[in-house]
Amino acid sequence: MKKAVLLTGQIGTGRTTLFNKITNSQQKSQSGGQAVTRDTYVKNSQYGEGFTLIDTLGFGSSNNIDTISGHLKIFENIEISRIMIVVSYARYNCIVESCKGIIEMFQRYKDKITIVITFFDKCDEKYEPNFKNDIAKYFEKFQIKSFIITSKQDTGETLCKLFDSEIKYSQASKIKLTEIEIISLLQCDNDETQLEFQECSSYLSRLFGKAQQQLRLLNGVDFQQNYQSIIKYVLQQSFTQFDKFLEYNQDEKLGFIVFSQFLNGELNYFLEIVHQKMGMTQQCEQHKIELKNLFEDQIRPQSQKILQNIYENVKNQKINYL
Repeated sequence: MKKAVLLTGQIGTGRTTLFNKITNSQQKSQSGGQAVTRDTYVKNSQYGEGFTLIDTLGFGSSNNIDTISGHLKIFENIEISRIMIVVSYARYNCIVESCKGIIEMFQRYKDKITIVITFFDKCDEKYEPNFKNDIAKYFEKFQIKSFIITSKQDTGETLCKLFDSEIKYSQASKIKLTEIEIISLLQCDNDETQLEFQECSSYLSRLFGKAQQQLRLLNGVDFQQNYQSIIKYVLQQSFTQFDKFLEYNQDEKLGFIVFSQFLNGELNYFLEIVHQKMGMTQQCEQHKIELKNLFEDQIRPQSQKILQNIYENVKNQKINYL
């Protein structure tokens, strides 16, 4: 069986154009804003050594639940060898920000991730020679070392050669996302809910800020023995505030999405502190896993309704084998 490669990313980054060139297809692409309604498509590459390419719905639409459900449908049915996160060429920091959430979703599978940068023909010639080395530095904190750079003029043959080189030694495996990884990509585009959450988030920001400052003052054994209890306390306090927020915001689903977005941002700050305190060690990675599990345990009671909605939606998703 050919190795399966997942194309994922935000709307408008050129995923479907890559799919069409590599598989010699003519699938419709998504547009910015409201996404074109379509399913997931799977087809073998038409050039080079050969692999199976999967084109997904893009993130960033008004209904990320469909996008997440589509990904979960794929993971139920197909073992993945490579995760290609497609981003448009831009300033270095903009490239990172545009795919940061997706990287965090797949962080446990970082060895499978390749960043595919499209529209490189927009790059100023003076930056071209060092671009790949420079952009790699921006992704060091995610421990991602695989990159593909493409331009509009690249043919299907050229793209297949680039993809073949990155997936050559990749092994197929099941992708199993945790609840917090799934929840992390939900988005709320309701301005009223966002505005109502501001007062709550201001209080929570101060609460989490104090906890983070407290953790930075701890070192060695003191840090390892106390960081979980400190974080657990602020999480409990944050859910108390969230309950108060729901008293005047009746849309529990949207409210929780905004709240979980906030918590996910704070989780990333805590993970950075753990990294700073413990460095790139196996023990550090274990503490990061424990921290993510702690967050997941705390949000589970609130997240079950939305997760059930997503899991039900997975049943309605289709995979079209071309």
